[in-house]
Amino acid sequence: MKCIFLSYTMLTILLSFSITSAMADSKEHLVVVEITSGDQKQLGRAMNNIESLQKSLGDKTKIEVVALGEGLKFLIKANNPLADRMKIASTHNVNFVACENTMKGQNVVKSQLLDFSNTTDSGVAEVVRREEEHWSYLHN
Repeated sequence: MKCIFLSYTMLTILLSFSITSAMADSKEHLVVVEITSGDQKQLGRAMNNIESLQKSLGDKTKIEVVALGEGLKFLIKANNPLADRMKIASTHNVNFVACENTMKGQNVVKSQLLDFSNTTDSGVAEVVRREEEHWSYLHN
């Protein structure tokens, strides 16, 4: 009798861990990534982090990458070695957003941005908006 009770208890514990794990995998993750550096190595690391987030957190992960200041280089078409990786990411719930204030300050027009990029009035305001919507924040 004791053996049956112990087996039943162990089975209940294992099932509860399985259910909890399955529920965690189905959770929607929201992450805003702020890019302020134009350093090519750092931009590559940012893409590594974005791809890692997608792989680790799953299909329900939404990522918004906000490029401002020197980070605007991340979204410029010309000589962008990361463009192909970014395009693939953009088809998997990654939204790349350029700061219009930075664009004005650097004399960049929308046609110079990667075709899948979007814009926002203010990069820092966009990050704040996302944080107010309970998005996780990551700075690269």
